[in-house]
Amino acid sequence: MIGTTVLESDPETVNNCFALAFSQHAITIGKGDILKLRGLSKSDAIRTTLMASNKSASLEPAILQSFIDNLRDRLTNFAEHPEFPQVVQVLKDSGIKVGIGSGLPRTVFDVLYQSLGWARYRLDYVQVYEALGRGRPFPDMIFDMGGRLSVSVQSILKVGDTAADIEEGKNAGAITAAVLSGTQPEVILRESKPDFLLRSLADVLACIG
Repeated sequence: MIGTTVLESDPETVNNCFALAFSQHAITIGKGDILKLRGLSKSDAIRTTLMASNKSASLEPAILQSFIDNLRDRLTNFAEHPEFPQVVQVLKDSGIKVGIGSGLPRTVFDVLYQSLGWARYRLDYVQVYEALGRGRPFPDMIFDMGGRLSVSVQSILKVGDTAADIEEGKNAGAITAAVLSGTQPEVILRESKPDFLLRSLADVLACIG
């Protein structure tokens, strides 16, 4: 969602919220380490960081809450991707179902979704990792979407801006597209070997043929 269909006015907003959450619990992490974790569920990213730092996993709930609080204080930094309305309209007019999945905690996702006014799009699928128990790169959300919409995973185009997004799609057996205008550098996305490499979100429309 963030980096693909939602943009940050300050591209470091989520990274800074993540780093701040750890520093509030006396743990320092570098920007490079944070970038590698983008796309994972925030719980998984925190647990991975704690393990790499030889810190107790029991800190995860408190750090996650700090991240949520930091992000809530900065929700005005997020805005709808300017190409998103056109992409949704063309896809829906073409009879293609559109879904959104997020690694954000439910409490933050709901506030952001409402502030964006996305109910107006009547998206066919809206979900967060918490409802399914596992986030990216596990393919649970794609399987859930396919089942709910009666769509085979082989006909799903998974679009994201992180390597974890692409890995999620590949693990499900879906088609994958990496958007280069998001949060991770091109070299990382190329290494994930997506089926499509897109310069902008609107390039999704060139894939549907």
